[in-house]
Amino acid sequence: MSYAPVGDATVVERADGRVRLRAGDATVEVTALAPDLFRVGYFRAGRPVDYTSEALADADWRPAGELRESDGLELATGEASARIGLSPLRIGFADAEGRPFAVDQAELGMGADGAAVRLHKARGDGERWFGCGERTAGLEKTGSEQIFWNIDPPMGHSAAQLNIYTSIPFTLSLQDGRARGLFVDNSHRQTWDLAKADPGLATYEAAGGDLVYYVFAGPTPRRVIERYTELTGRMALPPLWALGNQQSRWSYMSAEEVRGIARGFRERDIPCDVLYLDIDHMDGFRVFTWDRERFPDPAGLIAELREQGFRVVVITDPGVKIDEAYRLYAEGRERGLFCLTHDGEEFHNVVWPGLCAFPDFTDPAAREWWGDHHAGHVEDGVAGVWCDMNEPALFVPLQSTMPEDVVRPGGGRAREHAEVHNTYGSLMARAARDGLARLAPDRRPLVITRAGYAGLQRHALQWTGDNSSWWEHLWMAMPQLQNMGLSGVAFCGVDVGGFFGDANAELLARFTEFGVLQPYCRNHSAKGTVAQEPWAFGEPWERICREMIGRRMRLLPYLYGLFEEAARTGAPSSTCIRTGHSGIAAFARA
Repeated sequence: MSYAPVGDATVVERADGRVRLRAGDATVEVTALAPDLFRVGYFRAGRPVDYTSEALADADWRPAGELRESDGLELATGEASARIGLSPLRIGFADAEGRPFAVDQAELGMGADGAAVRLHKARGDGERWFGCGERTAGLEKTGSEQIFWNIDPPMGHSAAQLNIYTSIPFTLSLQDGRARGLFVDNSHRQTWDLAKADPGLATYEAAGGDLVYYVFAGPTPRRVIERYTELTGRMALPPLWALGNQQSRWSYMSAEEVRGIARGFRERDIPCDVLYLDIDHMDGFRVFTWDRERFPDPAGLIAELREQGFRVVVITDPGVKIDEAYRLYAEGRERGLFCLTHDGEEFHNVVWPGLCAFPDFTDPAAREWWGDHHAGHVEDGVAGVWCDMNEPALFVPLQSTMPEDVVRPGGGRAREHAEVHNTYGSLMARAARDGLARLAPDRRPLVITRAGYAGLQRHALQWTGDNSSWWEHLWMAMPQLQNMGLSGVAFCGVDVGGFFGDANAELLARFTEFGVLQPYCRNHSAKGTVAQEPWAFGEPWERICREMIGRRMRLLPYLYGLFEEAARTGAPSSTCIRTGHSGIAAFARA
């Protein structure tokens, strides 16, 4: 196939703040959702106009703007305007002073290449891009290619890895001191070229579906992020203990080992508020179960730890072991809540429990069912849920993800997995959060996710998955978290000390010095690696870790103020975005 740009257009409908156009067999709609926010929708081949998306929060937008006609159309709000040329159809934007931004490239505009949809925007003079969600290289994304397709990357991934666990196809740009934003809301695989192939052009492509994008007029980064998080939602204020120091490992293998870790913190006077149980706490890796030999009395253990000031968080994976005697699988199979092959059979693949089926989280009934199965954990006193492997990650072939032609029944709206792949992690986290909210309405839910899509901040905090105990990954962490904060995910963090490989004494100390400034502060490491609890390497490294963690704990009132601001405005909380300002100053004085 070859790319075909949209041609001439005619007006077919006008309304307050909105104009609908016809271009060949396509419908194009431009809407002023707010004075500084515009939406453009391009729907081909008679497809209905539909902006439904997992990315969007429930917001009462009241489109308003004056539609003027001169040489083309102008939809003006007072703060900005959409300028629409009709022959051929090209769309650009300008601020109140007439400065253009996000202008369609004249020859290419938007259009289609087979099933793919594509948008071409001319780069403004000196325009530079940031954001793009969970990225691995430096802060600025100008001159780069960006891929949005959730995967479990190979062990030891580097800054050259273009896509990892989460996809947030949003970018914030700066030009002449003014900030703008652009969000392409499409959960198919997306590929962006931000002035890499052509220094004067930005290209945004989605492998299928409709082209829906939002333009944010700014003019400040704060204004762009505030409006973007109004569109996609903001994090809820977490429980205070979730801001404290947290300790994990794959895996603490028994109740006695967990008790020993708890004693280690208390006897050494190292603050810790949360302990994690990875997959080995389960019975044969069956989600929502306990290995009763290793953990004979989960409720008793959790109560004992709670008396010592620890909360307990447990892991959940989406792979449900195929076992007719296993209640979760039997229920899901009977109710038709799993993903299917094109032949209508359950889709199966291998993860930790062996051969598994996978819930279809696009189905509201499946989300409710999954959420309700957290009841046992809530009754046992579990304080939070950690959603892992939810790209989804599969073992056959190794480190693959679900085939694109898997069918997601969706409770009556069947779709191929390719269309909604990037939302799988967000929807699993949504199911968990909604379940915890129903089961324990008097508590603030805590959900952690490895994978997600734009808007995931409404449901969960994001940890950046399996990093490595390398100096390079310590370097990579700061711009990674900054770009996540600039993409609406204020509550995020990397594994302190690194997950894969062996940390050494100085690396752990330096990772801890950095890690205590993250919103989410958790030490986590892989099975088969050296221990990396704060005391693992003795003195003077234990003292350094103790002092740094103690400073974080003394700063909790300040940090909680930042979290309140993030919940209210969407501002990046303490994601190292503040470390050049009041955050580092307060830390230095602590």
